[in-house]
Amino acid sequence: MSRWTSRRATLHLTIRSDGWRLRDGQRDLSEASVALASDLGALIASLDALAPQAIGRGARLDVIVSDRWVQTFDVTPPAGVRDMDELRQLAALRRSALFCSGESEHTIVAHWHASQAFVAAALPRAQLEALHALCRRHGWHLCSV
Repeated sequence: MSRWTSRRATLHLTIRSDGWRLRDGQRDLSEASVALASDLGALIASLDALAPQAIGRGARLDVIVSDRWVQTFDVTPPAGVRDMDELRQLAALRRSALFCSGESEHTIVAHWHASQAFVAAALPRAQLEALHALCRRHGWHLCSV
């Protein structure tokens, strides 16, 4: 067994309102502009079709998504929050009140904090699943969105 461990590439994917860019450190690997993109799923599909084959399996993928596709909102927990489930329910209720839609269609992520305000983000669940599927097809690991 070798004492040298292989470094896995970390890819950075930025999904903008008009296209996407895939980078490996400081160099661009692939980029596409999608004129008047109205669907995040279409942007992810175009990435899947053009993803560079030179990137090996096992690469880590960090994703930054434009505010056009993500709902961000602040959450101020009341005193006495007991557990993570209560924080999640509070964030879901806050999102529902602000954006007038059900919680089942979005995944909420945040830097959760029980005693101070924090910012949460909601990404459509179908698009998050599309990112996971993209990673499975290419053998990548989705590290952060």
